[in-house]
Parts: sequence; C-alpha cells; structure tokens
Amino acid sequence: PDWSSEVIFEGACPPCTPDCESTGTIEPEASEESSEGLVPNTDGPGVIIGSESTDVGFAWIANSEENWPIGTGSGTVSKLDLETGEEVGRYLVGLAGQDNSPSRTAVDGNGDAYVACRAFAEQGTVVKIAAAPEDCIDRNGNGTIQTSTGSIPLALGTDECVLWTANVGVRGDTPRALVVDLGGLDSSAGLPWVGLHDANRMLQLDPDNGSVLADIPIGVSPYGAAIDSRGNIWISGFFSGQIVRLDSMARTVDPPIGVGGCMGPYGIATDNRDRVWMGTFSNSACRYDPADGSIFQVSLPTSDVSSRGVAVDGFDMVWVAAHSMDAGYFFGFHADDGLGMVSVS
Repeated sequence: PDWSSEVIFEGACPPCTPDCESTGTIEPEASEESSEGLVPNTDGPGVIIGSESTDVGFAWIANSEENWPIGTGSGTVSKLDLETGEEVGRYLVGLAGQDNSPSRTAVDGNGDAYVACRAFAEQGTVVKIAAAPEDCIDRNGNGTIQTSTGSIPLALGTDECVLWTANVGVRGDTPRALVVDLGGLDSSAGLPWVGLHDANRMLQLDPDNGSVLADIPIGVSPYGAAIDSRGNIWISGFFSGQIVRLDSMARTVDPPIGVGGCMGPYGIATDNRDRVWMGTFSNSACRYDPADGSIFQVSLPTSDVSSRGVAVDGFDMVWVAAHSMDAGYFFGFHADDGLGMVSVS
C-alpha cells in the first residue's frame, strides 16, 4: 500500500493484526525491525505485505473418560490425520497419580496443540504437544525422537513430542476454556489462554513453558472460548447464561453480556463476520452479533437433543455437536440465515 495516501477498499476488509505491523515511517524499509514478511514495493513507495501458511492437517481429540493404562486415572489425547482419519498418535497428559480428565484442545499457528486437563478437585494443567517431529525435544540425547505413532501412548512423561505440562491455578480451579490468540511481533504462532472455571479467571500462558503472563478476572465461570479476527476472546459462562469479551492485546474485559433465550451457553465460536455462536445445552444454537447486540436462534431438527460443541468453517457453515440420552448428532447450517440444515447422526 501507499502509506502516504488514503486507501479505499471495496467490500469488507479484514482488520490489521499485530502480524502486519511495521515501525517504519512514510516509506518503511523491508530490512527494518518489525518488518518481517515485508518486501519493497518496486512500483512505488511503501512495502508489500507477504504471507506464510502452515498446513499440518491434524485434529486433536481429548479422550476425557479414558484411563490408560487401566486404573491409572490419567487420560489421553489422540492425534488424527484429517485426510485419512487415521489415529497417528496418542499421548498421556497431565500429572501422575490423579484423574486428569483432558477436555478442551486448541491449535496454534504452527499446528502445535494445547490441552486443558480439568482434574476435578485436583491440580489442573495445560499440556503442549508438538505437531511436527522436528519440533519435538530429544530429551534423552539418543538422536531419535521417542513418540507415539499410533493408538498406543508412551508412558507418562516419556513422549518427546509432549513439550511441557504446566500447573494452572490451584487445586479445584478446573481449567476448561482454552484458546490461542492472534499473537504478535514476539509470538507469531499465538499465545494460549486458559479459563479457570471455578476461579472465574482467564490466564495467558507463555507458549515456551506454560508460565503465567497474565491473570485476569472475568466475572463468569468459563466453559468455552473463541477468538475473532480483531483479537477479541469470547468466553461462554454456562451457568450464568452470559458471555464475556476479553481484548487479548489490551488485556481488558467488558462487563458480561446476557444472551436471553439462549440458555446455558456452552461451546463457542466466531464466524467470518466476527459474530459469536454458542451451543446452548438445548435443541438450538444461538448467534450474538457485537455490531448491534442482536440475538439470532436456530432450532435444530431433533427435539430431544442438547447442543454442546460449535465450530464455523471457512465457508461460514456453522457445525453443532449435540446429543440425546442415547445418541450423538452433528448438524450444519449457514451462518447468515440458519438455512441449508444438514444432519449426521
């Protein structure tokens, strides 16, 4: 862009995140500090913003009810290849000697996974797992990475792709919500945030070791968290029937927002227009629009289900995981109008 003149965009333009910042003057040079990813504009003043993408192709699934080996009370996380559906790794997570109950997972810009272990009434943790073998740590110095390559996990603490395990909060704080922010000049892959359900707090963690960078009271008991394109973290408070907006860059929190009619906001996601979607623990999904404060509710085609998890894909299709007493369901519909309902049971 020409930094010295007004630039007019046709249609929606995504907001500028910390990844596209430069400390330059009118005509910043690509060699300047904070200009990584910029190249000189040969056709005029200014620079051209480059881009880089990472495609790792894995889903990370917490097996919260599984004890491995039987009776140890630990819990595992599975790594699935998205193209084949094959389980290509399974990892014991948490601390020895307790039921860790892993639940929420989140992925950063490198494809590495974070896992929140609830550990009810015990010490909750967050665990980081490397997606690529070259990012794992050869702790025993034998020149080979020791890691699970199928459905059988290695002993707790021996898998060299489990990068770290960090205690979060105190016993009984119950980490639930988990999200990775947009990052910035010092962390392009993003920084993890974990919500402590029983302490009504969000913690920002150091991606290198899990130490606490920020500890912020939020006014609700966090169940789920999602980030929008502007760096806002949206947090669902299941029992209070509210959601909260946390500015991840300013580290400030707005007062809780009531979402009347959308009982029990559970899972949470944002769509391509930064609208907030929630599972409601009823047979519907809800959308909150920060632009005008409106609520939009979409009824699911099966009456006896409770919606829980929610996600939005790149085509603005909303996907909702729901269950009844004896079956599980997966529903999808368009984010703008709730039409085009599809159902997988």
